Amino acid sequence: MPVWELWQQTDRGVEYAFDTAGRRSVTLASFDPEGEPPVLIWTVKAETYLEAMALYHAHMGWEPYQPMDGVDYEELDRQSRNALDLMCQDIRQCGGLTNFTTTSLSFTNQDGSQLRYAWDGSSYLTYTNASTNLAGCPRGGTLLKGCGFLKFSIFQRNPISATTMTFTPATNAVLTKVVVMDWICRRTNYLTLTDSESVQTAKVVMRN
Repeated sequence: MPVWELWQQTDRGVEYAFDTAGRRSVTLASFDPEGEPPVLIWTVKAETYLEAMALYHAHMGWEPYQPMDGVDYEELDRQSRNALDLMCQDIRQCGGLTNFTTTSLSFTNQDGSQLRYAWDGSSYLTYTNASTNLAGCPRGGTLLKGCGFLKFSIFQRNPISATTMTFTPATNAVLTKVVVMDWICRRTNYLTLTDSESVQTAKVVMRN
């Protein structure tokens, strides 16, 4: 049975990250690398995403977790998690951001090659990593399909004073050290005419 982990970083506010132990590297990548090392504060065994979220909400003392009826969370969540894994890995080790819009990001890799993500405005998030030095590269393709909403935001590394890990917006690519990604993916079951929806918000802190 999968083990789920809850990590916490507190020196610059309080931030939590909850995911399976097998995705620990991605979980830890969401924290600020210049802050204190994140601390593992809780673990729980759960067979599915829904079971894990119910236990997580109970542990945190929040309202009971309420999944939407008819949603295939496992399938949609798998797509989002795979996209997030790859994006965290590549963005964390890139050389820096060179161009930004709310629907596209362009970076320079350490070897001078381009790393780019672009949403077509209706369904597909695609990427290209042209590096010849990174494992598995060059590579590219579709990261998300059925993506009906996507927004990229950029921030500086330092959090705003007296806030819970709220970062100062970056005014240009050079100042950017934190990238926040928000997207919503939907899938229609044409037999029942019901929609399934996956909402993802993630923060990636650049190392360089």
